[in-house]
Parts: sequence; structure tokens; C-alpha cells
Amino acid sequence: MNFRLTSALFAALMALAGCGYDSSTTAEAVDVSGTVRGPDGAPLTNLTVFFLAAEKGSIPAQFPLKADGGFAGKMTPGTYTYYVAPTSDADKKGGAIAQKLPEGYKRAGADRTVKVKGGAIELKF
Repeated sequence: MNFRLTSALFAALMALAGCGYDSSTTAEAVDVSGTVRGPDGAPLTNLTVFFLAAEKGSIPAQFPLKADGGFAGKMTPGTYTYYVAPTSDADKKGGAIAQKLPEGYKRAGADRTVKVKGGAIELKF
């Protein structure tokens, strides 16, 4: 199934369940950073890590992975589920990398969440 379609369906389901983006949130964004590594321990590149809201008040975010597999930016504190995917459907190099990854890397799910408070984020695939 297409990565974008999967994430859109998941986001829609979360919104229907009462989770997801809440425009009335007043929480201030915090600095976050982390590194995404493949099953072999090598840093993943040419992909984007996507964070989907898993609780009310969390605001979805996405960060492109750098050459060392790292990412950094600002997010609203909260609970998120996450996955990696090519930055765009036209990204052939990222698509080839993503195809080789286990399914757990390519889908968001309630079985894989992270609590964002600021600082380093540890993502477990």
C-alpha cells in the first residue's frame, strides 16, 4: 500500500477516534532531536520521519533525515506514533531505501508511540 495513503488513512482514523490535531492547543513547541537507524544499525537517509498525533493536543510533525540519520526541529509536547517514508512519491532513491525496510518502519501504529517532552527522542522500530 502507498506510504502516503497509509498515513492519511491512519490520521483519519485517529481523528475519528478523538485523537489528533486540536487547533485550540496552547502548548509551546519544544526542541527535539533524534537519529533513525535501520535494522542493521546503519543511519537511514533520504527519508522523512513522520510523527502523527496519538492524543488530543499533539500536533503532527515531520523531519527529513540528514546524512547521519539525524533529525531536529520543534514539536508540541504530547504522545505521537511515528514511521519513515520517502519525502515525496517522486523520490526514487528514498523509495528504494524504504522498500527494503521491514513493515514496522513504514507504518504508524498504536503499538509504537513516543512521548515528546523536549530534548532527545528515542525511536524504537
